[in-house]
Amino acid sequence: MERNVRYSALLILLLPFLIAADLQLSWDANTESDLAGYNVSYDGPTSDRWETPCGPYEYSSMGLPTDTTTMTITDVAPGNYAFYVRAYDDSGNMSGYKAYAGTLSQDGEIYTWTTVGISEPDNCLPVPTVTAPAYARIPARINVGATNASTIEVDGEEVTDAYILREQGSKSLRVRAQNSTWYGVTWQEIEGIPVDSSTGRGGAGAGFR
Repeated sequence: MERNVRYSALLILLLPFLIAADLQLSWDANTESDLAGYNVSYDGPTSDRWETPCGPYEYSSMGLPTDTTTMTITDVAPGNYAFYVRAYDDSGNMSGYKAYAGTLSQDGEIYTWTTVGISEPDNCLPVPTVTAPAYARIPARINVGATNASTIEVDGEEVTDAYILREQGSKSLRVRAQNSTWYGVTWQEIEGIPVDSSTGRGGAGAGFR
């Protein structure tokens, strides 16, 4: 799956009997062969994130089937809403997202939906970084960092600012940064080169001079 999958979202206001409002979110289907499902998150009028943005979404649903491209929220209350749809693949890689925000207003039995003058809360999404050469003599220190993150993991191992690579050969390091809202992932391709015991330097073909 591509690291960032684009999609479009359209919010439809359903008005059964003009008594209660349902909000239906629709998005374009992801067509990649390794699609495993979708995640839909949203913030409603009671979400703390409108006042304190860097917190968890009010609602987040993983595991929506691959043939699902709509989600309906029934009997919604008037107020501000923000929606986020992501696709994920068989390996757990999550796509990027594009938020869709709007305000539901009520005047008697009439409901109105508008996207004018409203935007989603600041997500403070974490952004991981990694600094590493294409070739590294093992054991190698791989420097990692992140913005807006409470934890950082490299291949499932929680670290602070560095990861020690001890394996020879080609490797794709998965660096994941997370906070209470969401997580961010980046990948680093690296070749672990054994150290020649007689010289203390990278062996033949290591790519060093």
